Order: sequence, then structure tokens, then C-alpha cells
Amino acid sequence: MASGGSRRDAVDATHTPTLPPVRTCVPLVFSLYITQAEAEKLKEAGRKLKERERKAREEEEARAKLEAEAAAEADRAKREAELKKLECRQKRLAREKRRDDDRSESRLRSPICCIMGHVDTGKTKLLDKIRQTNVQDGEAGGITQQIGATFFDDSTLKEKIRPVAQHLATLEDQSSSYVDSILGPDPDDPRLTLPGLLVIDTPGHESFSNLRSRGSSLCDMAILVVDLMHGLEPQTLESISMLKRKRTPFVVALNKVDRCYDWTPTEGASIREALAKQAQNTLDEFEQKKVNAFTELNEQSLNVALYWDNEDPGSTVSVVPTSAITGEGVPDLLRVVLSLTQQRLAAKLMFGYNLQCTVLEVKVRSRRFEVLRCLHFVDETRI
Repeated sequence: MASGGSRRDAVDATHTPTLPPVRTCVPLVFSLYITQAEAEKLKEAGRKLKERERKAREEEEARAKLEAEAAAEADRAKREAELKKLECRQKRLAREKRRDDDRSESRLRSPICCIMGHVDTGKTKLLDKIRQTNVQDGEAGGITQQIGATFFDDSTLKEKIRPVAQHLATLEDQSSSYVDSILGPDPDDPRLTLPGLLVIDTPGHESFSNLRSRGSSLCDMAILVVDLMHGLEPQTLESISMLKRKRTPFVVALNKVDRCYDWTPTEGASIREALAKQAQNTLDEFEQKKVNAFTELNEQSLNVALYWDNEDPGSTVSVVPTSAITGEGVPDLLRVVLSLTQQRLAAKLMFGYNLQCTVLEVKVRSRRFEVLRCLHFVDETRI
């Protein structure tokens, strides 16, 4: 153990520690010598750089100024447009208020009446009888395939409804029903304040459901034509559904009474006058068919009554028996429509200056243009 320790002490005595070398930083000085011409070029390049920076700064400032001016001009134009729009709106409201104040029940517009029903129930034939035309025979297959509109002025209407008042004057019982009392008993001077009547004829075929819907959506009053012999048919039910959905008042024309057995026609007469001339067996058949039609209408949640027995048109639908062939009942139908629209829809029919336009039908006549069949009228409704 002693010899080991002596050897380690001898090594430690002869070992000398080594220090790291010292690094000295010596600065290097470079001398750059340029000519006078090169110095001038450098000065010129610096001057041009500063000039470009100045121009870029000026352009940026000018662009920012233009954008600010444009934004200010747009804001000013927008404020002016809003003020002008508000001013125009106030003028329009004031103008409409003056016109509304001038509206009166003594000045009505012409009501729009739509004829609806199943195919081949006699809708177009009824119109042909009123206007003394023959449109129905000119249709392909005798079936209406487009919407048609007919206007009747007040003088024509007074002449058409004259047979009803003439028949009332011959009755011993002069007590009149609700509808009869509206226009009065005088055949020469009925109390008609409507300037006319616009009637829209709609197709009855099942393929033209959209045309029936369009016609029923714009009318004030509707005429639902029901075939006395066949009762309610598919498009009749569809028409009732449309009228209910749009809450459109309507009357029922119970057409084809002349097809009752042994019917004695009286051309263009009031239906009460025509019924009074029939034999008992004909009246019995008519009564049976009428009861069947009334029952089917009741099944559609409709209260119905013959128009001269109807004292509450607000909750009960008036039914008018008609014949499109002989014209019997047609004066009654027109009188009922005119009476109910004048009496119960006066507030809706008051004349106003707000224009409405409804596109009824669009037809392509060639590759270059289309034909729009429109109905436009003035009404009190805001659009």
C-alpha cells in the first residue's frame, strides 16, 4: 500500500497544467478610394431614389384623398336618396289619404265575377246567352281551353235584369225577398250603382286547374255552375275548395233546368215565371233534382237556399236555377250577383286610384315574343 501511494505523488509533482491559448482581435482598416465622377453618380442615384419615394408618397396621399372624397360623395348621395325616398313616401301617403277621403260607397268600381265549375256544365253557354254570341261552338271539342273576359256596362245590365222586375210587378203578393229589395221593383229604374260587371270565364277541364286558381284569386264574386242532372262533379268540388280557401263569396247557378221532363220553355224569362208555367210532374222532377243537389252541397258544409228564400246571404249560399239554352233564370243570376256585390261588397268596391295588374295567361306566339293576357283595374288595395 505504501509503494502505490509514493508513485501517485511523484506523477502529481512532475505534471504542469496547460492553459488555453489567448485569442487577440486585431481591427482591419480598409481604405476605399473612389473618383469624383463615381461620387457624383452615387449622389445622383440617391437623389433619384428620394425623388421616387417622394412621388410615390404624393401619389398614395392623392389616392387616399380621392378615396375619401368618393366615400364622402357616396355617403352624401345615399343620404340624399334616403331623404328623397322619405319625402316621396310622405307625399304618396298624403296623396293616398286625400284619395281615401274622397272614396265613397256612391262611387264604386265594376266588380269582377268568375264563372267556375266542372267541364260541360254550361259556363261558356251561359255567357253566350248573356252577350248573344256563340263562342262555345268555336272552341275545340266545345271545351273552353283558355281564360276569357267579358265586360257588361250598366245600361246592358239594366236591360238584362228587366224580366225579373217585370215578373215581380205581376205578383199579387208584393212582399219582396232580401235580394229583390236591393235593386227595387221598378223595371225601368233599378237602384243599380255599379258601373258595370266584368265576368271571367275559366276552363272546366281538370288539366286547367292553374287557370281556375288564377281566376278565383282575383275575383270579387264567383258563380259556381252545377249541372242539375249530374250534381257535384270532380272539378265542381275542386272549385268549392278553392273558393273556400280564398274566402270568395259565390252564388250557385243550378243549370240545365230545361232538361227536366216535359219542360215548357219561356225564352229569357225569370226562373220563377218559368217554374209557374210548368206541369206538376215537371215540377216534381225539378224538386227531386234540386233536393239531391242541395244535399250534396250540404255535404260540403254549405248552407244553401233558393235565392228568393234566402234571407241571410252572409251565411247561406244563394242558388239560382238557370237554363243556358233557353235563357231562363239568366236575368235572376245577373240580378243576384249585382245585388249581393253592391250591398255586401261596397267597401271593397269603392273606387280608388291604386292600379293592380294580374297576368291571367301567357302564350308563346313565336320564338321571338310572347303574348301576356292581363287584367288591370283600379282598386283601394295597396300594392
